[in-house]
Parts: sequence; structure tokens; C-alpha cells
Amino acid sequence: MNNVVRTKAFPVLIYEIDCSELVGEVRELLSKTNFIGPNSFVSDTFYVLNDQLKLKFEEKVNSAISELEYQIPFKVSTSWFTRTEPNKTIHKHRHTNCYWSASFYFYDDCAPLIITKEKLLLIISI
Repeated sequence: MNNVVRTKAFPVLIYEIDCSELVGEVRELLSKTNFIGPNSFVSDTFYVLNDQLKLKFEEKVNSAISELEYQIPFKVSTSWFTRTEPNKTIHKHRHTNCYWSASFYFYDDCAPLIITKEKLLLIISI
């Protein structure tokens, strides 16, 4: 399990997984993605990843969480792009109807990931 950091938080596990070899493919996909409108922060579909990229992300995540010995592997069910203005954060939102959620940041100067649960707050700089 190289390049993986596990953080125990409230008591949810958070994994940071090195997927830097996927940046080129994801950037190319982003360049072909439409957004709901010119000022929208979210892509026009919640299924942006092609089957090949979904498999690559699933392999990375399943490798990282293999220590948990789940019988049912992680599967990407939805995927979308969000965008923000420089030095801004993404709108607060919820990831519902899923056991695992994931975010993939492919620019070095991204805003930190902010995860909240009730009154607790965790900020991870990526």
C-alpha cells in the first residue's frame, strides 16, 4: 500500500490515495465535458468517467481498503466534475446513498478538502 495515508475521523476512515498517473486522462476528459451552464459549478451529467477510468479508480480504492476485508468491492456508481474560481471552495453539498465517497483533485493549487459531520470539521490540504 504505497502512497496511501489513512486518517481516522469521527470515526469515519479517510484515505488519501496517489492517483497522479491518472491526471492526464482525467484532464482530457474534463476538456470534453459540458457544464450545466456558463456559471455552473457542476458537470451536466453525473456519469463523466468512462469504463476504463472507472476501473482504474476502483482498483486504486479497492487496493487501499483491502485491509478492511470487505466481501463486496468498491464500485463507482456516479461521477461528475465540479469547478471553482481560484482561491474559492466548492459549494457545500452531501454525498448521499453511498457507503464510500471519493474526490479526485488533479491540480496542485486546489482549495483544501473540507469534510464536515454534524459539528465536527476536518480540513485536508491536497
